[in-house]
Amino acid sequence: MPPLSTHFRFSCLIVPRLAAASHVDLFLLGTVAPDAFRPADDASFAEHHFSREGGRIDLASFRKAARLGTLPAASPASAFATGYYAHLWLDAFFIDHGNELPVARSVSASQADLRLAVRKEAEFFNAPFVLALAGASRPTTEELSLPRGLEFIDKEACARLMRTVVEEAHAAALAAIVPTVLDEGQYDEFLGTGAESFLAERRCPSREGA
Repeated sequence: MPPLSTHFRFSCLIVPRLAAASHVDLFLLGTVAPDAFRPADDASFAEHHFSREGGRIDLASFRKAARLGTLPAASPASAFATGYYAHLWLDAFFIDHGNELPVARSVSASQADLRLAVRKEAEFFNAPFVLALAGASRPTTEELSLPRGLEFIDKEACARLMRTVVEEAHAAALAAIVPTVLDEGQYDEFLGTGAESFLAERRCPSREGA
């Protein structure tokens, strides 16, 4: 799964082309919501990620639970649900296509070291996007009424996590990192391909779970 900062960079690519742009703060709150699960609780992780057998994310179940597509397009609830869906969608995209992201592999590096290096470099690349999109965001949850299928979400936990992502982006932006495993141009192209696929789906949504 990509780090939350990658979800924010992905949001920069899609939000301007969505009705959710009128409630960016709540879209971003939805974007962090899947990762606001209870730590060390596998059941909470599965519930938040709508994952089923084998860890597959059930996007159709989410669309049904969130009433995605039936909520007023510019409403706070729709912005939150769309942000949530974008997170799950990108997770699924990485599961299916993450191995297509070009990564420079050192012969001496272990898989664990390689994953850590990719994550650190991605967060370094992502930091300006997080700060540009969410640096001044202070989402208020009072106006947000969650769809019945998402009432298990702790809105305040989401707000806290969003603040943490911004704080981490400030630190990542100051890090003295010389990329060795990721090329930012290729990384940007990979996410751009995902963004176009996501937007194409939103224009022509599947009837399943609609």
